[in-house]
Amino acid sequence: MDGITRWRKSSRSNGHGGMCVEVGGGLAIVGVRDTKDRGGGILAFDQHSWAVFLRAVKDQRFDMTWKKSSYSGQTGSCVEVGGSSGIVRVRDTKDRAGSTLTFGQHSWVAFLRAVKNQRFARAL
Repeated sequence: MDGITRWRKSSRSNGHGGMCVEVGGGLAIVGVRDTKDRGGGILAFDQHSWAVFLRAVKDQRFDMTWKKSSYSGQTGSCVEVGGSSGIVRVRDTKDRAGSTLTFGQHSWVAFLRAVKNQRFARAL
């Protein structure tokens, strides 16, 4: 049905076959599926989109490392900052699946400068 006849497991897969993906090729598409659910859905890419996707992965454009603020207390009432490819995201440590604020690199630098200069301090 999907036209994909050959599947191969990622070289990054663990020894038990889990926690990874398989990639398959067809005449016009490249498919990606979960090794733990081979009968489930697949992500299908045309050849050009697949090449663009691989380039983005190799350039680590999808890697997001989150770091909790050093001002966070034991209650976790603080924020985490994560970034990749010139994008900086800020999220609430109590609601990691919730919304994030997204900044471009230049906007983030300007925001940090304003915080350090106490431009957001409340008037007492």
